[in-house]
Amino acid sequence: MTKQKERFVVLVALGVFVLFVASTAHAAKLGKIFITAAKPEAGGFADPSLEDTVRDLKRAPGDFEIAANETDADYLLVVVTREELPVSGKPNAKRVTVTLSTSDGSGWKPAIKISKIDGFWEDAARNALGGVQKWVKQNQQRR
Repeated sequence: MTKQKERFVVLVALGVFVLFVASTAHAAKLGKIFITAAKPEAGGFADPSLEDTVRDLKRAPGDFEIAANETDADYLLVVVTREELPVSGKPNAKRVTVTLSTSDGSGWKPAIKISKIDGFWEDAARNALGGVQKWVKQNQQRR
């Protein structure tokens, strides 16, 4: 085989490998998730900081695919609270609380509530999503 043919074969093999990895990575997604902020209580005020956490979660959805709307989603993730916790002698810790519901075909079935604490909002949100992913992986086969 000539060197040119060897290069061609290597490139074709590499291309097939890349396509395989890409299709496997897509198949590894846990499902579609719709991420939203909790609605304010009747007569209450909306908390715009919850939308900041929604944006953080949408930027790095982990093993989920972001659903464009709630009806297309397999999972509903609601950012419930976002709080600063005083820590003596250090910057305040950040706590993010989310709830996960699963689609039962006609509505949402509550699944789990997770709170995670970290030094930064984005990290606390990412940790909460990690807890959600872990729960889904452990319970997905039971659905």
